[in-house]
Amino acid sequence: MAFFILAPMDDVTDTVFRRIVADCAAPDMTMTEFVNVDGLTSVGRPKLMHRLSVEHDSVPVIAQIWGKKPENFKQIADEIASGVIPGFAGVDINFGCPEKSVVKNECCSALAQLQLRDKALAIINATKEGLVGRLPLSIKTRLGFKDIDYSWHEFLLEQKPDMLTVHVRTTREMSKVPARWEAIEPIVILRDRISPNTKIVLNGDVMNREQGEKLARKHGVDGIMIGRGVFHDPYCFAPTTHQPTCQLAKPAALSASSDATHFSSPVLTSPYDDTVRSATQRENAHHLEVHSGCKTPWQQKTKQERIDLLKHHMNLHEQTYPNGARPFNPLKKFAKIYISDFPGASELRDKVMHTSSVEEAIELLQ
Repeated sequence: MAFFILAPMDDVTDTVFRRIVADCAAPDMTMTEFVNVDGLTSVGRPKLMHRLSVEHDSVPVIAQIWGKKPENFKQIADEIASGVIPGFAGVDINFGCPEKSVVKNECCSALAQLQLRDKALAIINATKEGLVGRLPLSIKTRLGFKDIDYSWHEFLLEQKPDMLTVHVRTTREMSKVPARWEAIEPIVILRDRISPNTKIVLNGDVMNREQGEKLARKHGVDGIMIGRGVFHDPYCFAPTTHQPTCQLAKPAALSASSDATHFSSPVLTSPYDDTVRSATQRENAHHLEVHSGCKTPWQQKTKQERIDLLKHHMNLHEQTYPNGARPFNPLKKFAKIYISDFPGASELRDKVMHTSSVEEAIELLQ
């Protein structure tokens, strides 16, 4: 069976939301919001440290880092591995963010360009030097910059990361086109030849565990990462009710040994299915096959249960970030998750979006 990871998302996957998701249906691993190593090594560090809080986490957390200067990757990797920044099960390098302001500064997914590979190599080597084998190293990337470029994945696999996650779109595509699930198969073949111990994880348009398990069997990957699917269903990592024999994997999906630190997962033995679905089918896949006609745990929740979960999220946010340590406004967007699919949801959600504090929002929801 494949292992499952909650994707890193800016202003979303903080320790509070990771705990909410884990309490609903735990993934095997989660990732932090991406945090800039150059900022962490500057006077701005105190303003960024909340991104590396693991106060409420109950499953292994991987710290995702990005930036420009290799020496800062080395320093932060060392701090994480040594416990100066405590609580992490691994470090992930962000080579996948497609935001224009980030790419313009030759960071993240920009490094997939051939002329910037030396910079990518320097960052990988510096991070390894900081970790010194104490924690696993993973990399998250895309299919390429403007077009699919498997030389990029070949290059990354030559660096022998413990795990390689591929968002199956290019930088130029961002999230504007359906994910190209079948495009990960050549990367699996490259992995088998170059770095057999590297775990390959598929990311992009995966809505829940059932769909992810099908994709893992079909395309031969070790793991599945779910991002925006959690906005549709906080229980997206749960097995569906018509699969009574399916058990959630144990949280300890990371292991380290004295001679080699690595990500571990069950070995996939399912036969490969050659059928490639059209883009239209992929775009609507979650309607056609994700739940196979049965209600998910989230779909079974009442209006009050959904509102109560939002209030719990807001209260936990307030306890974790007292005195406005983290702004309230980004928290309001979570209302789209909880306040949906019941009569009057749109109107109530609009009222929440016009509140200015946790106290005001919770009073409205009483």
